[in-house]
Amino acid sequence: MRKEILNIASSVFIFVLTLLGAMEANAEQLSPEVSISLLTSGPSDKAIFTAWGHTAIRVKDPMMGTDYVYNYGIFHFGNDFIPRFVSGQTDYRLGVSNMFHVFEEVEYKNCDLIEQELNLTQKEKERLVEALEENYKPENRYYRYKFFGDNCATRPRHIIAESIDGTVSYPSTGDDSTTYRDYIYDLLKTSPWFILGIDLCLGTPTDKVVTDQERLFLPAELCKTYNGAQIVKADTIIPIVKETRLLYEKQANAGETIEGTSLPGPTTVFGVLLLLIVAHIIFYTYTQKDDRWFHLIYFGLVGLIGVVLTFVSWISVHEFVFPNWNILLLNPLQLAIAVLIYTKKVGIRTRLYQIVLGLTLLYILVDITDITGQHFNDATFAIAIIQSLLCWEYLLKAQKKDLA
Repeated sequence: MRKEILNIASSVFIFVLTLLGAMEANAEQLSPEVSISLLTSGPSDKAIFTAWGHTAIRVKDPMMGTDYVYNYGIFHFGNDFIPRFVSGQTDYRLGVSNMFHVFEEVEYKNCDLIEQELNLTQKEKERLVEALEENYKPENRYYRYKFFGDNCATRPRHIIAESIDGTVSYPSTGDDSTTYRDYIYDLLKTSPWFILGIDLCLGTPTDKVVTDQERLFLPAELCKTYNGAQIVKADTIIPIVKETRLLYEKQANAGETIEGTSLPGPTTVFGVLLLLIVAHIIFYTYTQKDDRWFHLIYFGLVGLIGVVLTFVSWISVHEFVFPNWNILLLNPLQLAIAVLIYTKKVGIRTRLYQIVLGLTLLYILVDITDITGQHFNDATFAIAIIQSLLCWEYLLKAQKKDLA
């Protein structure tokens, strides 16, 4: 009985090894029927990370019965994801799936799925698949993600270009005014709170006018550009796209949207908050009551935001975050004010109020966009007015009561 079990186990083991060997051989061989395509998922309002769209490479070989999709957009949302993302140390990786899972994903996200079959020779196809398989090795599949420079769209574009016997010529848009921030605004136009967060974190480099090559960091732009791109060889010029197909069309029913998009916009919220704080200041000035508790809360919260912005701008290795002139308005000095209010240390507190007021007035009164080249979110000006009013309130009370 034991001998029979060992024989069966040995047979199964040999069968598995044979099957794995066959799979490995299939991965290295492509039939003449193989097609390689660029897959583009359109922007989706399902979640913030789906708002940008997605790019992948499809390798379909009917004779071999395979249909693989190579995807450079895999990331692990673990406990350390947020601190690593803030510090600019997020690693993405190349993953491989099949078209069935891709269709499941686009149905869930409710977005268009466009396939652009590439006009490649058999040798170019083999070279591309070989490069993809090399990238998929455990030691190669991870890369340091950069939103504008190294992502799920830039990696497929580069690996395709490197596999072609010739060069890829991309059409010119003639656009000499669109910035990175403009693209963000266009894709997140229904999510003003996310726009506010991005405006606060991303600095002056985000307002740089992008070149024709740089704008291809977005999957939709890469897809659109490929329709006019050409492969230039010594003796011929051919379109890089052989055929374009719409594999899935976004459904009319919107379904769920990004969390928070149905809330009132930040400009409205901070405008109402400004009116409430004006009423608060009038009341506490008229009644001569002590409202330093309110200053403690306000400057404590704003100071914490300032600490985060300072870290992102000065310590994070993220691109496009330095310099960030929002630190004039939201800076760690406000946290020091909150600490001094809590410890009831008055003298230095007045000096800090004066410094914060000066920075705030600079933010409000000077045409700082022209000086710095950085665009500022409209909502931050309401925050600046609130901050200046609170500073004036404290300084006038300090002078009147000789608290300094």
